[in-house]
Amino acid sequence: MTDDIESKLIVGLTDKAIIRGGLQLYHYKEAVLLVESCIKSNIQILGIDAFLVRDGYTQPIMEHSIDLSSYDDACRNDKAYQFLMSRKNLDLVYEIVY
Repeated sequence: MTDDIESKLIVGLTDKAIIRGGLQLYHYKEAVLLVESCIKSNIQILGIDAFLVRDGYTQPIMEHSIDLSSYDDACRNDKAYQFLMSRKNLDLVYEIVY
């Protein structure tokens, strides 16, 4: 992430990330806030990756991840929001790729 992009996001939100293997991972509530912030700031979301984080390991969960890089800019962020909203009750963390 560049400083320019981070300056547009909610202040302090990126500080709530869980850092694993160089990834910034967010619990569901913070992931939703980050996606909403990207939408408001017109920052295009390229994907959402889901992970199961436990003591000693971080496991990617591909069936709860999405690559949005091939979508039109006009619908990409809405698709990201809808995708994340449909995963509310899962015990996962998310990397928001922008």
